Amino acid sequence: MPRVSNTSISNEFRIKIDKALPVIIVSLRDKSETADFYRNFLTSEEQIMMGKRLVLYVLLYKGYPFKQIKEFLGMSFEAIRFHKSNWLKMEKGAKNLIKRLAEKLFS
Repeated sequence: MPRVSNTSISNEFRIKIDKALPVIIVSLRDKSETADFYRNFLTSEEQIMMGKRLVLYVLLYKGYPFKQIKEFLGMSFEAIRFHKSNWLKMEKGAKNLIKRLAEKLFS
């Protein structure tokens, strides 16, 4: 489970962060710079969590049964159901990203 600081930030600052992060991500120039960003700004725990979450969405996209996902990723049925609900509400751009990732992983 990800850890979040108990110290909250103001809503105004949160909005600024939410606007800045996508700008930073799209400004990464190439795979090397992206890999550096990933390695240096995410803890190993966060990297694993992000990878598992992306693979989870790929497996949901591919129609894998919850039981197989649970065994493969070591996630609870509750977590899988939660993300399945998110998947159903996910915007088209995010679903297209998962589709492209699925094509890379299953080609």
